[in-house]
Amino acid sequence: MIKFGMFNSINGDRRYKAEDFAQYFATFIGNGIFVKPSDCLQIFANGDSMSVTVRAGKAWVNGYYLVNDDNYTLPLSVGDTTLNRIDRIVIRLDFVQRKMSVEVKKGTLSASPVAPTLKRDADAYELALADVYIAKGALTINQAAVTDTRLNNTLCGLMHGVVNQVDTTTIFNQYQQWFNDYSVTKAAEFLAWQTDVTTALENWIDAQEKDFEAWRQAEEQLYYTWLNGKKNDFDTWFATVRDKLSEDAAGNLFNLIDEHKHATLPHKYKDAADGQTYLWGMQRNSTLNAAAFMYAPNEVTSPNVINLPTWEQVNTMQTEIINTSGRLAAKNGNMYKIKTVDDRSILMPEGSSNLNALVLDYQNRFPLVAPNVGIENNEKWHVRDEVYVIIHTYYIIIFDLAAMKVLNAVSIASLGNTNFTDATSIINYFVDDKYLYIRGRNNLNAPSFGVFNKTTGAWVTGISAPGNNTAGVSVTTNLGAIKLPCIGGVFFLTAGSGSPYIIPFAIDYDTNGIPQSFTSKLVHPTAGGSYIQYAIFDDGQFIYDIYVANSSLWYLRKSQYNKSNNTWTTIAVGTNTSTAPVSNSSWWHVYVKGAITFAVIKQAPNQSVFVVRLDTLQQYQVIANNMGHRQPTFDYTNKNKMWMQYHTVGTVPVYFNGNYYEIILELTMNNNATWSSQYHWVPINHSPGLDSPTRRIHLGQNSIMKNGELLVRNDAAYSFLSAKLKPVKIIEGYQV
Repeated sequence: MIKFGMFNSINGDRRYKAEDFAQYFATFIGNGIFVKPSDCLQIFANGDSMSVTVRAGKAWVNGYYLVNDDNYTLPLSVGDTTLNRIDRIVIRLDFVQRKMSVEVKKGTLSASPVAPTLKRDADAYELALADVYIAKGALTINQAAVTDTRLNNTLCGLMHGVVNQVDTTTIFNQYQQWFNDYSVTKAAEFLAWQTDVTTALENWIDAQEKDFEAWRQAEEQLYYTWLNGKKNDFDTWFATVRDKLSEDAAGNLFNLIDEHKHATLPHKYKDAADGQTYLWGMQRNSTLNAAAFMYAPNEVTSPNVINLPTWEQVNTMQTEIINTSGRLAAKNGNMYKIKTVDDRSILMPEGSSNLNALVLDYQNRFPLVAPNVGIENNEKWHVRDEVYVIIHTYYIIIFDLAAMKVLNAVSIASLGNTNFTDATSIINYFVDDKYLYIRGRNNLNAPSFGVFNKTTGAWVTGISAPGNNTAGVSVTTNLGAIKLPCIGGVFFLTAGSGSPYIIPFAIDYDTNGIPQSFTSKLVHPTAGGSYIQYAIFDDGQFIYDIYVANSSLWYLRKSQYNKSNNTWTTIAVGTNTSTAPVSNSSWWHVYVKGAITFAVIKQAPNQSVFVVRLDTLQQYQVIANNMGHRQPTFDYTNKNKMWMQYHTVGTVPVYFNGNYYEIILELTMNNNATWSSQYHWVPINHSPGLDSPTRRIHLGQNSIMKNGELLVRNDAAYSFLSAKLKPVKIIEGYQV
């Protein structure tokens, strides 16, 4: 059959299909990845998780092209408990699904595994980018487990601007053979060099040991010669003195010593300043039955006596000092002025220019938004790395703390999108591989999300459920967590307290990968009984939720949702008999320590913060009780420190030096994944008697951590500026 093309259509007589264009391009563009850059579509292990990153790049397969414009993360399944496998990362041209993608082909379990075979038939055509060795029991992947196959012409190869590819297989094999030969030759040379160096080192050590022994013996002989000489000198001197000291002289010397020992003022001291000789000594104070110190300028003048206090007197004085807060103590008719240093950890705000560069950038580049929403005095929510978002009812501000730059600041009304009219009063958000989704509502007063590029902060679109299909969730429903879990294009929420179930919502994308809407899927109920659900979070692969039976019985469930067939699988349920959570979680963070994954969960204000192990599904540690005004201020850079304060201002107040202080809590992660706590005191504003106290220093989302330092919102004089907390010592003043 003869084909030709392409020509203009007249009245529809020339129509072409996508495969016609693909066949056309395939005649002069061969299969493979682009030559530049060198890391085009290269696979890198993330090192701290079961995932790999696909670098940006382009590829052609049978006349069809694929473009990846940013790093793309692919999750891998954890290693089997007993057998190994090799997963293959492939570019798949799928004729049935009419798309191209980068996928993970999971290998077959074996003691000696091989990579999966590439699919190349009428349904699909695949190129292999890399093979990943998944050892048994593996929980993370490092770069050593990744074998790059891009230059293997049989598996992938480089795209070329003519019909055939550049055949890199021979080059690759020659390089591999050269490397193997070179490695063997150099290994032999290194072994010979190592043997020579080892022999020379051992000979040098033997020579040094012999030299040291000879030196030690010589020095020892010199010492004994010197010692014997000194002994002879002493014996000669003592014999001379003994001969001169008669029995009368010896007795007289003994009497003088004995008399001096029992004399009232036996000791003399000559003051170099005035040339006066003073006498001093000790005697018993019969009145106090204690020691007394005496001194006199000469033997005629009556001595001055200073009575020393007994232990009981010192103990009594100490008690009085404590009872008067260290200010005043009375003893023996005298008033003692006490000066003490408080041993509590006092932190005071210092400076107000810690975020000036960020604020100045914000004011200069977004002058229409900056006067309406401040960065320093509003809650900041973590998106990724050191990128944060401020979610105001009518404004969204996204900024990069590391670069001190505002990525985007928009008025929601100015977007003109009927699917995202405002951010409502209940804050929820989630992120996926490319986008940041912020909860709001549409013009029909149904839940929706504003979509922003999570890398650049650029506005993308607003999305709502088609036909308001939100599974009964309204704009006023608490969704169970501030940050919602999201895995593989599906986000999850609960209807909050009293409705213990999980609702998955699949995000619908257009052909360019831009979100268009979201659709509710199969609801995952709790496992029978009457429960109240208090938390929902994810670890990148599984969904976890906490539901409570009573005050001392609660469950941590691990589940998995299969998007392809819309099914739920309960992996395991952990039963906990400790004090149960009593309110919805408002913050959570998942972290890995060693080979174990943990989650720290913060309940609603004035409730506990606790840690759970995700392998045993058991509570691991209660970090703090009745703490947490809003969420912890967390160090997202180092991931090892957080700060909290009581919900009610002035809880456990202390008063000293004329001011009131309240407690804040510093938490530091230990090597065993537990958290150690240290209390600090910070100032509060108050009227006399601690009436109507107001908080001066705000933690939670009002504050932020930068380079390991805590920057707090300081309300002093209504400045609302970010201040560092500086340790100080409070010294009590004198009182009459």
